[in-house]
Amino acid sequence: MKNLVLLSSLILMFVLVSGFSNIESYKKHKKLIGTWNYEALDAPYQYQKGEIVFANEDKKLVGYIMINDYKIDLEDIVAIKKNVTFKVNVEGEMVTFNINYKKKTMAGTATYSGGSIDITGTKVF
Repeated sequence: MKNLVLLSSLILMFVLVSGFSNIESYKKHKKLIGTWNYEALDAPYQYQKGEIVFANEDKKLVGYIMINDYKIDLEDIVAIKKNVTFKVNVEGEMVTFNINYKKKTMAGTATYSGGSIDITGTKVF
């Protein structure tokens, strides 16, 4: 009987902690999650404007970039405080983004084998 009570208590604690960690995960990235319009005016013309979309799926931060009708998944996303880094494979070239964001604006760099490009943006929703 004692073991059953202990097991029930442990299961209840696990369920509660799991629920709170999901809420915390959402709250931690709440200002980042959504759609951001970006501009990278020094990039090749076809990549100068687009959207970066961040979402929270299964307690994990995921996302993609939309450039015209071309969707590219984000890789290795790391968000700490008001900074997010991720990688994107653009036509065989790995591009690393380092972006600082606050409220409705973002600014940072996109680095690739040819150098770095400044990137700015605003949150759409």
